[in-house]
Amino acid sequence: MNFIERIIGTITSPDKTMADVCKEPRWEEGLVIVGLYAILTAVYMFLYNSHITYVSDVPGLEQITLITTIIMGLVMPLIGWIISTAVLFLLAMAFGGEGKFTTLLSGIGFSELVKIFAVVIAAILITQAPYLTIEMSQSNPMASMTAAAEFTSNIFVLVSQVVFLLGLLWSCLIGIFALKHCQKLSFKSAAIVVLVPTIIYIVIQYGALLLMFL
Repeated sequence: MNFIERIIGTITSPDKTMADVCKEPRWEEGLVIVGLYAILTAVYMFLYNSHITYVSDVPGLEQITLITTIIMGLVMPLIGWIISTAVLFLLAMAFGGEGKFTTLLSGIGFSELVKIFAVVIAAILITQAPYLTIEMSQSNPMASMTAAAEFTSNIFVLVSQVVFLLGLLWSCLIGIFALKHCQKLSFKSAAIVVLVPTIIYIVIQYGALLLMFL
């Protein structure tokens, strides 16, 4: 398969496509996919933060926050790609996996493809979120947390988070096929390897979000 065929196949026939990706891995193709996802994540972070105005005695706080989140949006998907592949690679070894790290890196890179659709939809949704002013005050530190919780509870923000979650779960399904073929695992073993760290991540990421409303 060429690159375009692999992109289409990742959506329409992930099992067959991951078999081809792992048979002839090209990590640079995974880098292209993750790189595009990183750029779109940075755009999402820009749109998200453009709806928030910070009032503070700290000069340039709003600009610093915006630049920092954009950089994080660019860097974290790339770092996350490598770290998640390393974690899955080590867990797969515990289940008798027999593949190379670079091979799995290619497969996990293709599994990130569906997150591109999620971040595009989330970015469109976030443009409909209300604009918010957050006052950073030492005398009333809870005010900023209350305002942030109010923004997060907006229906468009909430739906965008659900879209990200669905994208993550779809990505995990493709990741299972990647583990199956790249590490030569059974589907059951591959599913366990992928789902254990995913569940932990979901509990941490979305558990913290739920605590904001308690």
